Amino acid sequence: MHAIIQFDMYRNAIADIRMSPSLPPVEAFQDYTYHPMPADKMPPLGPNLLMHFYEHPDHAEVLPTLLKKFPRKLRQKLEACPQRGSSVGWGIQFIEGIDTLMLFCFGTFGFAICLLIATTWTVVRQDIQGGFGIGGFLLAFILFCVGVIQFGN
Repeated sequence: MHAIIQFDMYRNAIADIRMSPSLPPVEAFQDYTYHPMPADKMPPLGPNLLMHFYEHPDHAEVLPTLLKKFPRKLRQKLEACPQRGSSVGWGIQFIEGIDTLMLFCFGTFGFAICLLIATTWTVVRQDIQGGFGIGGFLLAFILFCVGVIQFGN
């Protein structure tokens, strides 16, 4: 996931996020540029498109037409103001990590399947210990598969 943010930049290139999402106002066209100005959607590029280009960089165009949608500082590099010690800027923030909602949904679904299998085995075979042993094994295997998928990418 990503967001266009407004941030304060301090010395040593340390940044503190002020507002997310945020684009420079149209009045700041002397210092920043992006197209179209004002933006027609927020964020300018969707997360699916950015993820596609991350996984398939050869699909991106040679000309940076999509890059023009992100705000860029004009004429000079953004640096901290010597008097105030900070400067305001805009940029892109990539938010990495696990999608907790999807992980919760997948875990709940996996637990429900294991519980269903364990209960079915117990009722059909009249074997509580064997049914919940199989259910416990399946739950551990599902957690193992989630770990392999998460750390394999």
